Amino acid sequence: MARRPRIEMAGYYHIINRGVEQRVVFKEADDYEYFEELMCFYMQSHGVTLHNYCLMPNHYHLLIETSTDNLSKFMRQLNMNYAIYFNKKYKRVGHLWQGRFKSWYVTDEAYLYTLMRYIEQNPLKAKMVKRLEEYPYSSYQKRGSIIKSARQRQLFRTTESPRQFACFAQCVIMSEGKGVAVGVGFHSSV
Repeated sequence: MARRPRIEMAGYYHIINRGVEQRVVFKEADDYEYFEELMCFYMQSHGVTLHNYCLMPNHYHLLIETSTDNLSKFMRQLNMNYAIYFNKKYKRVGHLWQGRFKSWYVTDEAYLYTLMRYIEQNPLKAKMVKRLEEYPYSSYQKRGSIIKSARQRQLFRTTESPRQFACFAQCVIMSEGKGVAVGVGFHSSV
C-alpha cells in the first residue's frame, strides 16, 4: 500500500524525527552544533522561520513556520545532509532516521504557546537536567543564557506581536563564517 501524500501549506508546523530503532543521532557536541548549522543554512535558503527547537540525543523537535509549500524539500535537505555527515563521521552505513519525519500543522494560537513550552521542556521531562538553562541544545538555552562559542552568539530583541513572546532571542549560528539569525518571526543573514 502506497503511503499517503503529505499535505503541505504555508504556516506553523511541529516537526519530530527520531533515530532508527531510537538510536542516538547526536553523540558529541559537534554533532548538535553541525545540525544547528545545517538547520540555519537550509532555513535561510528555503524561507523557513524557526520558532522553537530541542535536540535530544535520539530525536529532535522543531516548531517552524513556512512561507511557501516547501516543508518536505526543507526537511529532505536537513535530514539527508545530517545523515551523510553522521554516517561518514562514525563510519556507518544505512538509514539514520526511523522513517519520514512527523509533522503536525498548528492551527490554534493557544496550541502554539503550549507547543513552545512542551518542546523546550523535553530535557527536563527526560530528567537530563534540573533546570532548562542547563541544556545547551534548545531554543530555551539560546535565548536564556550567553553561549561562549565561536559558532554561536546571542542577540535579543523585543517583539510587538502577541504571537511572538514579549522578548525572544535570535539564535545566531555561524555557518561557514556567515551568521544566520533565526528566531520567532525572523530569518535572514546577519
